Amino acid sequence: MSSREEQILAARRDKLAKLIELGINVSPPAYSPTHLIKDAKFDTEINVAGRIRSLRRQGKIAFFDVSDRSGHIQVFAALPEVGEVVYSLVKLLDPGDFVGVKGTVFKTKSGELTVRTKELTFLGKAMRPLPDVWYGLKDKEDRFRHRHVDLLLNPISKQLLDSRWTVERAIREFLWSENYQEVETPILQNLYGGTNARPFTTHLNALDTDMYLRVAPELYLKRLVIGGYERVFEIARNFRNEGMDQTHQPEFTMIEFYEAYADYHRIMDITEDLFKNVALKLNGNLKLKVEDKAIDLSGKWRRLTIDQALQEYAQIDWVTITDQEIKSILTQHKFKIAGVYSRSKALFAIFDHLVAPKLIQPTWVIDYPVEVSPLSKTHRSKKGRVERFEGYIGGKEICDGWSEIVSEKEQRERFENEQKNLKAGDDEAQPLDEEFLEALSYGCPPLGGIGIGIDRLVMFLTNTWSIREVIAFPLLRPEKSTDKITLSSAPSVEISHTVDQSAKSLFPGIFYAYTVIDNVDIKKTDTDLKKLTKEIIKKNTHEIETIGELKPIKGYREIFKKTGVWKLSRRPSPEALLRRLATGKGIYNINTAVDSYNLAVIETGIGLGGFNADRLTFPVTLRLTKKDETMHLLGDEEPTKVMAGEIAYADHYKLITLDLNYRDIDSTKITENTKKIILYADGAPGLSEEEVVGALQKGADYIQQFCGGNISPITVVR
Repeated sequence: MSSREEQILAARRDKLAKLIELGINVSPPAYSPTHLIKDAKFDTEINVAGRIRSLRRQGKIAFFDVSDRSGHIQVFAALPEVGEVVYSLVKLLDPGDFVGVKGTVFKTKSGELTVRTKELTFLGKAMRPLPDVWYGLKDKEDRFRHRHVDLLLNPISKQLLDSRWTVERAIREFLWSENYQEVETPILQNLYGGTNARPFTTHLNALDTDMYLRVAPELYLKRLVIGGYERVFEIARNFRNEGMDQTHQPEFTMIEFYEAYADYHRIMDITEDLFKNVALKLNGNLKLKVEDKAIDLSGKWRRLTIDQALQEYAQIDWVTITDQEIKSILTQHKFKIAGVYSRSKALFAIFDHLVAPKLIQPTWVIDYPVEVSPLSKTHRSKKGRVERFEGYIGGKEICDGWSEIVSEKEQRERFENEQKNLKAGDDEAQPLDEEFLEALSYGCPPLGGIGIGIDRLVMFLTNTWSIREVIAFPLLRPEKSTDKITLSSAPSVEISHTVDQSAKSLFPGIFYAYTVIDNVDIKKTDTDLKKLTKEIIKKNTHEIETIGELKPIKGYREIFKKTGVWKLSRRPSPEALLRRLATGKGIYNINTAVDSYNLAVIETGIGLGGFNADRLTFPVTLRLTKKDETMHLLGDEEPTKVMAGEIAYADHYKLITLDLNYRDIDSTKITENTKKIILYADGAPGLSEEEVVGALQKGADYIQQFCGGNISPITVVR
């Protein structure tokens, strides 16, 4: 632990002791808020509870932001209004503490909803300081090792987990509506089975016997069908002692469901409906992206055999290709076949590596070789094939299912073939399960089933291709030393920013740059700033007819013309500012931060836009607007519906600017209470990276000159 952290902990322990001395219950049993923060309305009395996210004390007044599960709100407490007793509590609060606040909602001069404190109740002390949103967690894996802190600091992390719970709930609701029974089957098993996988082994002391953790619930679910449950499903935790990568964890979650009297065509049909239902519940529509690929889940999904897929996408004829040609392809691509070599297993490996990544739109691949499908029913008309399907979307396998084997004799033959593979070195081959075979001997109806990875499904629906992001507590390599959160000593610039493909397609090579100015002190005006502003305006006032000839203005006009807003008589923000100067109107006085970076716009003609960093939810993306999107623009009473195809910056939840930095929204504006600024510089056709970065640096330097703060390194985003 650093000396700085020791000092912080000591200071908080001291404050806790003082709270106890004041007779304050530092661990109250309960509190009863009457409102959620999102329900706060102007000129109403509310009673809310939450965590203090930031705190600013200035003599006899204090401002602090409080958040609950619904949002956050500013709280104001003044000594003359709350009295000595309550204000003594205010002086002992820290960011991270929990409080209950009762008061009336009003608006500050900047228009921000704020609670004027009448009563303040202490609800809990945070002994460790929260890492700052911008300073972050020093080590990348700290986010997963200390997920509780990650969820507090990173709204995206919480949104992803919220999406996961929504997906699981939607799956349950859909299958319940189809009269499926949710069931539970053993995790600790005498014998593993249900898929080809390497199990975890443990020892049960009570019976002095080795046991296995479940690799799949399939065989037990089928035994329930035999016992009379005609439609069953389980959202099951599975364990496979295999590799870890971006899409695999040893512990993961699957949904498996089985339906009596159904074949694989019926299971494909119901799975299509399931996917569409879940996507609508989560995203509100059936169009989404997998990485940068646009996907449409609507309509009937394509179905083709594995033979057709190989022919169409790899020009390989399953029937006529020779074994020598197959082995040549395996050698060329270094594909390996587990266990005993067979022609079908080799062709399946080739399909898996060369064809699957090309299946972008929703596609069912059907009728697989029996050698790679030990639990699938023999095909009704194709020799050597089974009635198995896999679902592919965006070049990724999303699910796997089949018409199930219900014959004890056929299943025994499959298991015995698996034993040959096991002896040949395939440690993922399935063991022979006599208990399951005995169950089949009592008779089983025609049966269809499927398994879908929940983690993979959430990744797919949220376009998040790291499995650790969608698991609350992913498995990590153990640390050799005690793992602690360490605070970084400088502002982090590892904040996610992108340029969307829609913007790249319309404007090839488009880019922007940003920097963070932290710990600023913003005032309404500054005498020296006013003096410098007059000097810069005097040196940089253009004739109105020549403004359009400036290189940056030409570039921004080209963007406006391509997006169609030029015909609406809109001017790029730097042009609008320069035209005001040319006509002798001067510039608006906003505050020392905005007025400072506007000096750089006047000098360079390059568009800059500054925002309250604490009001953004990353990632920030430069993209084209969509139909029916709205934004509450600065200075407007009501939200504005934007035109589709305008170029804008957007954070994870909302548009934050319109037409580059032509207009911005009210909620992210820089005010005198802002402590962290993120400053953007707009690229444009004809502008070099050096020019844009130079303008951004100039704007940041002016902010630092008149507002103080620390400037992070500049990042260029393409």
